[in-house]
Amino acid sequence: MNEPQLDERQKKFCQLVVAGGKSNAESYRLAGYAPGGANAGASRLLSRDSIRAYIKHLGDLAGPAPPTAAEIEAARALSANREEAQRAEVKAIRDARKCLEELDALVDVAEEIADPGERIREKRRTLTELLKHQERLAGLDKKEDTSVSDVIGALGQLFKATPEREK
Repeated sequence: MNEPQLDERQKKFCQLVVAGGKSNAESYRLAGYAPGGANAGASRLLSRDSIRAYIKHLGDLAGPAPPTAAEIEAARALSANREEAQRAEVKAIRDARKCLEELDALVDVAEEIADPGERIREKRRTLTELLKHQERLAGLDKKEDTSVSDVIGALGQLFKATPEREK
């Protein structure tokens, strides 16, 4: 880039503006200009195309400004907040799983209270099907097997002897 024709004070002003950390008026005074009317003088300089072009040139050379202490602290706080939020979310998921397990247990108890005979009937059906299947596998489905009949009969007696609870 062809550097604009600036005097030493103008270049110093531009360098101070790019360095940051100071107001434009303070940069104006530090560049060697008179302190009186520093705000107006800085504004006057910044309105010139050659000054703005040189500031842009210096900024391009410098690259991005390093983060300020406030920006670093804000990033740390944000990171800590994210970690805390993640821990809270994990805890909420664990709590929800525990509640679900407790609810499942309560549902099981409620089902037994509502109709205890239904579970026994279901177990009887399952056992009957299992015995029939095993009889078929063993080729006993056409023969009379007293032990199987005895088991089914005993389950029937047990079922009849189980008192139904009132709903």
